Amino acid sequence: MRRGFGRRELMAAAGVTLFVPAFLKRAFAEGEIRAPRLLLLMQACGTHQTSFWPDASSGSSPVLLPLTSDPALAQKVLFLKGIENKTQGLGNAHDRGFHSLWTGVAPVGTPEDSFGGGPSLDQTLKRLLAPRVPFPTLNVGVLAAYVAQKNGHRRSFSYYGSAQQIATQVDPYRVYAKLFPGAAASASPDAVARRLALRQSALDYAAQDLKDLSLRLGTDQRKKLDAHTTALREYEVRLAASLSGQAASCAPPAAPMAGLDVTLEDNVPLLTDLMLDLVALALSCNLTQIVTFQLGLCGHQWRYRWLGIDKDSHEEIAHQDTADGSNAPVADAMTRISRWACERVLRLAKNLDQMIETDGSVLDNSLLVWANENGTGFHNLDNLPIVLLGRARGQLRQTGLLDVGNQSHYQLNTSLLRLMGVPANGYGDQPNSGGVSGLGG
Repeated sequence: MRRGFGRRELMAAAGVTLFVPAFLKRAFAEGEIRAPRLLLLMQACGTHQTSFWPDASSGSSPVLLPLTSDPALAQKVLFLKGIENKTQGLGNAHDRGFHSLWTGVAPVGTPEDSFGGGPSLDQTLKRLLAPRVPFPTLNVGVLAAYVAQKNGHRRSFSYYGSAQQIATQVDPYRVYAKLFPGAAASASPDAVARRLALRQSALDYAAQDLKDLSLRLGTDQRKKLDAHTTALREYEVRLAASLSGQAASCAPPAAPMAGLDVTLEDNVPLLTDLMLDLVALALSCNLTQIVTFQLGLCGHQWRYRWLGIDKDSHEEIAHQDTADGSNAPVADAMTRISRWACERVLRLAKNLDQMIETDGSVLDNSLLVWANENGTGFHNLDNLPIVLLGRARGQLRQTGLLDVGNQSHYQLNTSLLRLMGVPANGYGDQPNSGGVSGLGG
């Protein structure tokens, strides 16, 4: 039986003379987090339904093939079919699909600029669970775009309360500086940029102490310490590369010390990977417990040049899709867009699954929810593409495709609360909705 290892043993091995970075203390303090970790990732503009859902014979689809072809992860993924966002009221289907999916409350504001009418799931869980981590919730994403947002609400789906939107953090340098400040003198984003440009890690100022600590630990404990420090150093190398334009950015930085331009749409692939890798570090090091990740503005108009599409993915692609797939070029573009998003989800899941804890991997102890504001590109709010990854600390046991018929997003949120260890009878505007029939938790 694998032996547990927590903060007390880490500190006993370190003694009083060694300095251990705060994030490593958190990473070894597993006993303090008993509810699952949660990540809500939102995609925009719907999907092509016939290429998304797994078929009965192969258990896969053109969109989901990256996930279903990975033997380890295929045993930890559930495709939840039949969820409908039943919110009515202000805004179009993009608006309601975006800000009401996780609030479960009718929107407020004006028809042209509507906002969530209550707290979102992440903030509800923050209040109920009171996570004992440095950053109970983390709201991040990639919003780089050539086309400005249509409405003010489209920059975030996370809400403290009615119309109280939480800003999405979009700069990986600033998020890194917040999570891994290193020495106090290097805590600002500008100082972090200078340190990274000089190839200095947040771990450097504690390097000798960490080396001494490693010598005092047992084999399993040393492996975990090495895994965390290696992951951070590898991330810093990639983040530093983007400072000098060495990464795959489509535009040079404005100045030698300038970071990656977080407003430039062609930088979306690199920004997405950097942010998701940073989220994986934050979750595995117990720096945060609940994350919201926004993949583009609500109803975004990315052109997906990196996929060879180069068309307005909203007006020229999503809105032109058809249920029967008769517009083949559009169906193909929609499929490629969702598959690219699936590959990003796979990247995150694999990172979390490779980080081992005393009771499984970080992915086993997490619940990742990949969702979409729409079911299709033509403003449909039923049959939303919902994918659940991870085991939620043993609470989620189903895998493969679960077709629940026609059940509401109120029921989905209720089930997610239960999977997170929170007793719930309903959610939002439907306090007695019950959970999703057939979904454990």
